[in-house]
Amino acid sequence: MAVGLSWKGYVDTDLNFSEFFEGAHTLSCFFMPQYPLAYEGPLIGERGDGTYVAGQGYFNYDEGKGKTQLYLAVGGESRSYTVSLVAGEWFHLAVVAGAGTDARTFTMYLNGQAIGPPLTVKRSDPSLPKGTLRFGRRTSGAKVNTREAQFFGLIHSAAVYTRALSQAEVLEDATKRFNLTGNESGLLAGYQFSGSPVHPRMNRFVKFTGPAVGVDVVGSTADKNKFLLPTKQKEMDLPFAIGDVWRVVKSYETDHHSGYASFTWDFIIDAEKNLGDMYPDGTGNAPVFAAAGGEAAWVRESEPSGTPTPNLAVIRQASGEFCEYIHLGQNGVELVEQQDALHGQKVAVVHSTGLKDCHVCHHLHLGMTDRTKDEPGMVTFPVAFSDYHMKNGTAWIHVARGIPVAGQVLRIPPTPVFQPQSLRPTSAVSRTSSSLDVFATDMDGVVWTARWKNGTYARNWDRWRRVLPDIGGSGLRAEVVSRDDQNLDIFVTGTDRLPYTGAWEEFGNNSQWQGWRKLPSLTLADNGPITGVSRHPDKLDVFAVGADGGVYTAALNRQQANEEWHGWWRIGDLKVPSGTRVCAVARDAGKLDIFVVGGDGQVYTAAWDVNVANQQWQGWRTILDAHVPPGGSVTAISRHPNKLDVFIVSSNQGAFTAAWEGGVNNSQWSGWWRIGDEVFIPGLPITAVSRHPDKLDVFVAGNDGRVWTAAWATGLAGHEWKGWWTIGDGRIAGGSAVAAASGGPDKLDVFAMDPDGVLHTAAWNGSVPDAQWQGWWRIG
Repeated sequence: MAVGLSWKGYVDTDLNFSEFFEGAHTLSCFFMPQYPLAYEGPLIGERGDGTYVAGQGYFNYDEGKGKTQLYLAVGGESRSYTVSLVAGEWFHLAVVAGAGTDARTFTMYLNGQAIGPPLTVKRSDPSLPKGTLRFGRRTSGAKVNTREAQFFGLIHSAAVYTRALSQAEVLEDATKRFNLTGNESGLLAGYQFSGSPVHPRMNRFVKFTGPAVGVDVVGSTADKNKFLLPTKQKEMDLPFAIGDVWRVVKSYETDHHSGYASFTWDFIIDAEKNLGDMYPDGTGNAPVFAAAGGEAAWVRESEPSGTPTPNLAVIRQASGEFCEYIHLGQNGVELVEQQDALHGQKVAVVHSTGLKDCHVCHHLHLGMTDRTKDEPGMVTFPVAFSDYHMKNGTAWIHVARGIPVAGQVLRIPPTPVFQPQSLRPTSAVSRTSSSLDVFATDMDGVVWTARWKNGTYARNWDRWRRVLPDIGGSGLRAEVVSRDDQNLDIFVTGTDRLPYTGAWEEFGNNSQWQGWRKLPSLTLADNGPITGVSRHPDKLDVFAVGADGGVYTAALNRQQANEEWHGWWRIGDLKVPSGTRVCAVARDAGKLDIFVVGGDGQVYTAAWDVNVANQQWQGWRTILDAHVPPGGSVTAISRHPNKLDVFIVSSNQGAFTAAWEGGVNNSQWSGWWRIGDEVFIPGLPITAVSRHPDKLDVFVAGNDGRVWTAAWATGLAGHEWKGWWTIGDGRIAGGSAVAAASGGPDKLDVFAMDPDGVLHTAAWNGSVPDAQWQGWWRIG
């Protein structure tokens, strides 16, 4: 196993320099460079005082030599060696130290061959290293030639010997010891970066920090596929208008994009026939947008076209992370220094400033740096963009996260057209009082999500993002659950009629979805719904109707080893129409209630209590006498651990509700009470929200193509509901459901799909005097 390293990644050891440095010794490792045309990258460094750096050196294209370097620094002495390094190939590095009396020599080897004069270091040098050995970086805050030094790539079979290996032994080490055993002569410590090696010399302490990941390798060029995609503190988009098509002219390590400036791009509009064309057919005056939010750290917009000094905007996205937009138009920057820049906010238009006498060389130069350009020692570092399209022939390929390379044609995906019926009552969730997530499926069966987060996105809502690769058919309907304010879980039925789940964690895995992960096998109906519920941040329960008509459940407990799903278990012997949706409610961490419409049109319920009946499901029981078309919907909600409310649109087109409260009416269900006089499509889903234990709001698609709502609160006469009222002039597709979420006692958000497959939202804020519904706003 090797360790993969990216920006800010390193591995610490407990091996102290005092254990080997004073005497003759040898340090060696195999390494595969990811970016050999970049800046210094310590393969081996110190964590402590003084200086020890052995690794990749600085590449400077402007010097005209075009030669890669290795670098060695011990104490106050340093030397660079011109060598031939190639990205994606394995190399062996060794540093052999003699044991002189007054001064010592350190000889660097590449692939078993000495590569230049040794470095001579006096024993009296005050900067000799003290502390422990580190791989990938130096001591935090320590630099190499004024720059933050980082090795990018893979390190394998690092070794520390307490003797100076001969050249023949170094060559043998380079050719035969890709996998250390621990029995090598003079070996003090060996590092394979794996779990628990048997030999004690190979089992020294290691600690991975930042983007440092153990990866399995085979010792061939195929290992380059294990390079890490870079990470950063904020998710980044391509800085383009949605749907605009751009071409990568230059990317990492091309021409002058080398050394400290290695990790930058040049982009142009793909449609242009020459560099002088103007937007929308050319790059001149093309708009660019903030790839991520932050603060405008530096703005310059005074320069005319063709001058040596570029206009630019720099956004501080996070501590030590600055995004630079360069070659902008005169007086065209729409940011003000020290003010917030929202994700997706227009930054400027592109022009040709900073390109000397060329007035038509319009392009956007973009890169991420660890500080602004006016600070000494600045370096760029690699980043990946999320959720974009890359052109392959005439087709567009989705890239979940990637690094654009020269010649690629890219775009941010256009807003998809959605299946109206893919919007379900549970398609929207409010993880916090200031965030919303909504999900829908396009006409090809791809699941998409959009997010609202207060004060984050320039258009209030983020753009639509693809959740995971396509797995279902065109009728796919996704169900989503929020376990806590940082997690989302989604459930779908694949084209193989088996259940799958995907998961997302805020700030985890670069904000990318993980999955699809197959749940235990259960054959479902085509596009059969899978309902999920969370009764604890570490627990998930799912429910589905099998192809045999039985109701089944499976469960996940993340506190258990391996985080494996268990089930499916059949709940009782009830048989319902295949494809019927099960509604599930968690009243508290130890109670679950489920509801389903049977083939006889009755509403059935079953219950589970961790403290009752050996944790066996109890039921099925009918809820009074309901009449719902078989296969229709029942909606349930719990506004208190001891209360349940259910809702249906009956066969007579009326909306009805029933209620249960423990200890009331002999703990029997009461109802059904009709909600108002409006009529709706029988069996249509009613969406219910409880924003307070004493308040209920319901929503349903009307026969007139509008969204209708009604409300109930404790204290209203009898069981009377208020309503129905229409919400604005929003239109909803026939047969579609309304999604709704509440971010607090005075907040409601509703979502509806119009007949053209476009999602809209409206909002109500009860803390505003004379509160009225606002919207409908198009999402995307």
